[in-house]
Amino acid sequence: MQQPSLAILEAFSIPLTVNLEKLDGGQGTTYLAGDIILKPANGFEEANWIAEVYDSIKQTGFRVPKPISSCSGNWAYKGWTAWEYLEGQTLWGKMYQERLAASQAFHKALARVPRPSFLDKRDDAWSQADRIVWQGAAWQPHARVLKLYENLFNYQTSLVLPEQVMHGDIAGNMLYKTGQAIAVIDFSPYWRPAAYAEALLCIDSLMWENAAWSMLDLLTLDETFIQLMLRAILRRLVEVDRHFYLDALPESHFDQVAWFEAFALQFIAKVLA
Repeated sequence: MQQPSLAILEAFSIPLTVNLEKLDGGQGTTYLAGDIILKPANGFEEANWIAEVYDSIKQTGFRVPKPISSCSGNWAYKGWTAWEYLEGQTLWGKMYQERLAASQAFHKALARVPRPSFLDKRDDAWSQADRIVWQGAAWQPHARVLKLYENLFNYQTSLVLPEQVMHGDIAGNMLYKTGQAIAVIDFSPYWRPAAYAEALLCIDSLMWENAAWSMLDLLTLDETFIQLMLRAILRRLVEVDRHFYLDALPESHFDQVAWFEAFALQFIAKVLA
């Protein structure tokens, strides 16, 4: 995707002489324009819904960036959204207790938000993986994924929990600035149990941030949370498969399955055993 045009800058009342800086992270499509973040809208309906939620949410125990309205009166304009720039450092590999607490506070604030209808229309790799794991959606996995998926799936037990709007990718989307609450950014809404966000945070931290397994001592590691963690691993594994097919990736994409297998062995021994 090309950088935002002058028309996009004008629509969000950004000076046309501003220097656009592409930001790291995400999918490499986010830009900093002065003190405003410009990012592609993930569908008009979803982008407006997210902005509306962030504009109205009561920030207690966390903070969020404020959306910026366009000249059209909508939050999204011609495929772009604008957001207040929040200062802060990413929390890769640290502050797990604070991140878990911020996630819990964030989801408490979302508890009464109705389920958005656009969730049924999404068909990207992440949404497909979510439906496969949680709803048993049909799929034809690659052989390198199928064996590990079936092995982990055998540890699954039934899980009946109330569901709500939750952030499906919160681990890498938190910022910290001294003296302020942790910021929750890049909202990826799903309709699952609230604690599933913390389960994903734990699994992502253990797998990709080299977190110590002792971080699980920060939570009540009962059967329910263990099952949520298991579903988090399965979702990340299925995402590997779905990205291969939807994004036409090379066969070498599946080399990472070996890492998943090694992690799964540890998870089985330390948590499921």
